Amino acid sequence: MNVKYMREYKVSIVKSDVLAYAKEGVSSDCVYKIFKEYMESRDRETVCLVLLNNKNMILGFHVLSTGSLSESIVDPGSIVKMLCLGNATRGILMHNHPSGFPAPSADDIKVTLKIKEVCNFIDKPLLDHIIFGDDSFYSFADEGKL
Repeated sequence: MNVKYMREYKVSIVKSDVLAYAKEGVSSDCVYKIFKEYMESRDRETVCLVLLNNKNMILGFHVLSTGSLSESIVDPGSIVKMLCLGNATRGILMHNHPSGFPAPSADDIKVTLKIKEVCNFIDKPLLDHIIFGDDSFYSFADEGKL
């Protein structure tokens, strides 16, 4: 008899304390202050997702992708997975521009709108996408682009 084994998949999330911050509701300025040092220390483009509860309190964050000096790949599926695994009801996308200029590229805009649609579909809205530059940031929400 030819026997095959079925795989059992197990998914887990591991929490670790990385950044200290004052527990308060979030705004683009608040997120910038909390993550400024962390994001500006990255030497390659790094995309992260900030997980929030239904009161807009930060639950944590997850590094989605680390790319090159000028780009990073963002998979909408990994965003959905982290929102669900982290028991988040909403999220904020953020990434850095190693060039130091936080203005969004055409690809940044395109990807942000796509991720916004995916997040809305699963009822876990994307509240903002913040791009970190040298001592400055760009917020899609503040600019009315989200």
